[in-house]
Amino acid sequence: MTTMPEPWRTWAIQVRLSSYHKIADAAELSSATIYKAINGKTDTVKPETLAGLAKALRRSESEIAEALGIAAQTTSPYSPPPEADFLDTRERKAVDEFIRVIVRARNAGTTAESGSVRLTPVPEAMPESGSGGDLLDSLPIVDSAYDPLRHAAMFPEPYEQEEEYWDGC
Repeated sequence: MTTMPEPWRTWAIQVRLSSYHKIADAAELSSATIYKAINGKTDTVKPETLAGLAKALRRSESEIAEALGIAAQTTSPYSPPPEADFLDTRERKAVDEFIRVIVRARNAGTTAESGSVRLTPVPEAMPESGSGGDLLDSLPIVDSAYDPLRHAAMFPEPYEQEEEYWDGC
């Protein structure tokens, strides 16, 4: 077996996979992907890579993630709360960018020495150049005027206006 860092070498021996290529075959991934992930030579680890390594080495995904030096990832998609349906396109883009900022900040402290993996932004998801590209540019402009109809649409259960209010408008 080529030199493989621990705990990967031990795990590979335990499941009788004597090379990166055999691990890749069992994981249904390329040898290059496996080599880069195990040796910390990549900026990203996709959920399918994490799942493939866990399957091939017969370990949990959280154990694989820990060995890679990254926070355990979930392979299920993120679902925002139902209230997100009330967001317009600009607000949704702002929330998406906020999530990217949180993930980048969480992973910014990792180092190559520990074999950790850094997540990088997806270029096609970033604002176009010349658009300002700033998170604040994508936030909605808030009018100083209070719109009771929009408020009622966003929070329908407890909100009711009296008839006299509407007569005075």
